[in-house]
Amino acid sequence: SFSEREDFLSGLEPEAMGRVMAYGAISDILACGAKPEFLVQAWNVDASHDERFYERVAIGIQEVVSNYGAKVVGGDMGVLGDWCWTATVFGESVSPVRRVASKRIDFDLYLTGSCGAANVAAFSHRPLPEPLFREPVPANALFATDTSGGFFDAVENIRRVNAGIRINVDVERALAPGIAHGLPAGVEPGWALVGGVGEYELLFAVPQGERVEGAILVGRG
Repeated sequence: SFSEREDFLSGLEPEAMGRVMAYGAISDILACGAKPEFLVQAWNVDASHDERFYERVAIGIQEVVSNYGAKVVGGDMGVLGDWCWTATVFGESVSPVRRVASKRIDFDLYLTGSCGAANVAAFSHRPLPEPLFREPVPANALFATDTSGGFFDAVENIRRVNAGIRINVDVERALAPGIAHGLPAGVEPGWALVGGVGEYELLFAVPQGERVEGAILVGRG
């Protein structure tokens, strides 16, 4: 579920809101190593926006769904005090990647893109950056999650469900370039990875030494 206020969507154009919400819902399927196939949505609207606003949000949602060749197959509508959008996304995977590691072996930790810019934007009351559309994590991934709650939240999610795991992270590799320019003087750039606003990048591990093209090596464990 997403809402304009709770998910820091204010300041975005309606189409961009739709893209952020739809990709945020779909990223969970990508983190399982699968592509989305169909989506069921529920809209709860309010009187703060006109019909054209909701049409434009829906256009943004459809752009993301179409990018992955998925279909919107139904849904529902209602009325709330503050508008929100909820989606259930379906995809098929014979051997889904989970947060719990499939093998207890040494691994390299990868990130599909740099993080921290969304936390800085939320802190400085600027519009959130739009996510880049990613492919599913590779089939050989040992575990995966998305960074919807921020980078360190994703790492903690992995640590919490894998007893005894040890992860060494290279913070500089995970940080978005130029992140320090949006932070108050004296604040270490690494703090941009701690907050709870994320970019929906995918964090995943592969057996140590197996290279992944198009992703950032951010740690080992």
